[in-house]
Amino acid sequence: MRWLSLWLCVILTGQHTLAQETLTNDPRLQTRITVWLKMEPLRDTLRAISNQTGVPLRCQDALQHHKVSVFVEDRPAGEILTQLAALLRYAWRKDGEEYVLYVPEETRQQEEGVLRAGREARVRALRDVIRFAREALKNPPAEAEDDDSFWDPPQPSEDAPPEEWSRWSVYWYRPWEATRGYAQKRGNFPEWVLEDAVLLALLAKMPPQAEHALLNGQLVGFSTRPMPGVYPMPAEIIAPHYIREHEWDENAGRFARFSRTQSIGGSGYGSPSAGTTWNMS
Repeated sequence: MRWLSLWLCVILTGQHTLAQETLTNDPRLQTRITVWLKMEPLRDTLRAISNQTGVPLRCQDALQHHKVSVFVEDRPAGEILTQLAALLRYAWRKDGEEYVLYVPEETRQQEEGVLRAGREARVRALRDVIRFAREALKNPPAEAEDDDSFWDPPQPSEDAPPEEWSRWSVYWYRPWEATRGYAQKRGNFPEWVLEDAVLLALLAKMPPQAEHALLNGQLVGFSTRPMPGVYPMPAEIIAPHYIREHEWDENAGRFARFSRTQSIGGSGYGSPSAGTTWNMS
């Protein structure tokens, strides 16, 4: 089986090299082309080149809508197509009279590895934030008027591990200020509480099933009057008036008020009668 796998690898590599050489040596693709396209779908880019050369060109269905920019003046089409494939780490294969741009197995595995590593890093960071938020609510630092470290905790060093920066960020926003006990002791009003402190307090107090859903990339909603699919707002957490009955709009960078029939992502819902609702992803 090992020798068979090795021979298959050699054969596939040879086919890939042959296709690339055929592309540059095909006399039809010696036609000099001028292309000026900015952020166009790959499918349309190949169609534009095909129209100038008369050579059928297409890409895998999964690549059709990938956006590319091509600015070329009076260059051989084969040269441009080869460079395009190399830049994207794709490859060409000949299928009858047409050429097909596809994702080689090596590139696919590399891309999947990068995406997997990114997802794992985000989950680790979120776990750290949840852990430090719980730590901060359980044992908030002693407040002292003359202690600058309480109001302005020192930043970690530039080479500090990511978890130290996560801990610093959590304590910077002081999630304990979003608890009723702290507000009553300090005489604070809910309007004095920052939304970031509320969010961190929610992360610290959310039930295990909500944490599991959040770590798996699902939307999680909290409400003082929860609808199906929304978790109850923990009674000990307070929130300022301007985020009640609102959801954070990532695109607009601000809080947006719910409409009566609005549905958010299937698992988080809100309406003017639903109290304070948060969706986190």
